[in-house]
Amino acid sequence: MSELRRGTGRGSGQPEPPHVLVAGSADDDLVRAALAGIEEEGVPSRVVPPRGDSEAAARAAAQTAPLDVGLAVVDGAVCLTHAKFPDGHLVDRVVDASPVEARLLGHDAARIVLSVPLHVGNPQ
Repeated sequence: MSELRRGTGRGSGQPEPPHVLVAGSADDDLVRAALAGIEEEGVPSRVVPPRGDSEAAARAAAQTAPLDVGLAVVDGAVCLTHAKFPDGHLVDRVVDASPVEARLLGHDAARIVLSVPLHVGNPQ
């Protein structure tokens, strides 16, 4: 009989799987849209509470995410960055984002991890 592997992540003794970190409220429609975009690309994600505005929250998320990619949804703005970008440099930021725009930024967050072309500037 094979042994069952119980639990992963914090508190289980097992490391968390690599993931994109999304700063926002899990109840927010824009966060759910961004998560859907990430999931559609097959990349794991995790939601944490945001710290600061969308740019600061994305930066903090990227710096703590195992995959160095952070996306934040704060007050209707969606922001995407990478931990290796200097402060003030972003992949993209959409103020008053629609769910479609949030989903595309979710796709782009995952696409950075996968090293495939982004939707930024090309929503096809």
